[in-house]
Amino acid sequence: AENRYLPSSRAQLEKQKKLLQEALSYEPIGLSCGFEYSPGITTAETIDLLSVLENDDYLTSVHFRQDGEGSLQSIDELVEITKKSGIPMQMSHIGSCSATGFMDGSLKKLRQVRDRGIDITSDCYPYAAFCTNIGTTVFDEGCFEKWGKSYDAILITGGEFKNQRCTREIFEKVRRETPSMPVVAFVMNEEAVITACQEPFVMIGSDCGFEMGSGHPRSAGTFPRVFSRYVREKKVLTLMDALKKMTVQPAKRLQLAFKGEIKEGFDADLVIFDQNTITDHADFENPALPPSGIDYVIVGGTV
Repeated sequence: AENRYLPSSRAQLEKQKKLLQEALSYEPIGLSCGFEYSPGITTAETIDLLSVLENDDYLTSVHFRQDGEGSLQSIDELVEITKKSGIPMQMSHIGSCSATGFMDGSLKKLRQVRDRGIDITSDCYPYAAFCTNIGTTVFDEGCFEKWGKSYDAILITGGEFKNQRCTREIFEKVRRETPSMPVVAFVMNEEAVITACQEPFVMIGSDCGFEMGSGHPRSAGTFPRVFSRYVREKKVLTLMDALKKMTVQPAKRLQLAFKGEIKEGFDADLVIFDQNTITDHADFENPALPPSGIDYVIVGGTV
């Protein structure tokens, strides 16, 4: 395996550019990369790689480099990449980047650059905890000090310590022996998450899958949770704004020409739900529980 803490060599970068050029025949949406997970990636090599994309019909999706106190610098880097490449930027989940005391500054910075014509948007999931594999660079030395948290902020999602909070011993054992184990980190502030979700250029994203049958409740609960908690209970989003952030905006951002709206000629992908009863039931102990209040899901066909 390549060292994720080192930048690409010239030969590696040329190979990446060749692979990206070959991939263009498949009409991709764009290029996605994760700076926090491969911190050796440099700004310069990313801009160089993006030179393969001939025009701004493509999209760059980048996971920020650092959360917490590094969030503002992370956004500066994404802005620089957007400016120099000319490719629109989708910043992955601003909640887990900035909802540890840096949300107001992050959103202010994004508003300012967007006002200057820099095409950068983001997404956020409606939870105050993130999930990733315990062996990733996210949990490198210094992470707990950065978050102002201790080992018990981490929930193990599977294996012999399933649904247990970490001690130092458990954390180090699982990180060493099963690095692909998904864990949940309770380090975010929900009010900051709500602030992000209210921002017009922030869409609702779920950002999760399951590994070894374990994961985060956002896999099954994200969109019902927005309706039940943020629209109906807390009243921090209107129903129509929530819907737009889940349908129209993502479809337009991804240039999915026949998705996102109920219009003649569009794909008839329909979710029929009761706005008064739709509720998420997935939680951190049982992350795959299905929601209630959804009567039908219809996929395919045209309206």
